[in-house]
Amino acid sequence: MPSCALDTYVCILDTIAGHDEQDVSTMTSPAKIGRIGDLYMELKDRDLLVELMEERGISARQLSTKAGWASHTYLQRLIRGEEKTLKTDPALRIAHALGIPVHRLFLTRVDTNTEPEKQKSRSRAA
Repeated sequence: MPSCALDTYVCILDTIAGHDEQDVSTMTSPAKIGRIGDLYMELKDRDLLVELMEERGISARQLSTKAGWASHTYLQRLIRGEEKTLKTDPALRIAHALGIPVHRLFLTRVDTNTEPEKQKSRSRAA
């Protein structure tokens, strides 16, 4: 990751997008592009998640607790493929608990819907 004179959040987004500090002057300012969507994570490989849990002897309940969840239900839904997204903090905690880099299990995504949600409710990242 490049050393950033910018705040950490912008630095992380720039790094994910492949920009370094020299690119910042050529990027469009946030005032011109509007609101940036929220970050969330997408599970890349649920079989790998299960394999890592088995190798390390970590149960779904234990990993859910380490992720900061009160229940193991959402993790079970991720494992079964019923859900595929989650908030960034639990994803970071899961990767840390399993001792692997975050990018091995998760993809970073940005919500492209910047309008207030007016449609019917949809599954949200936990």
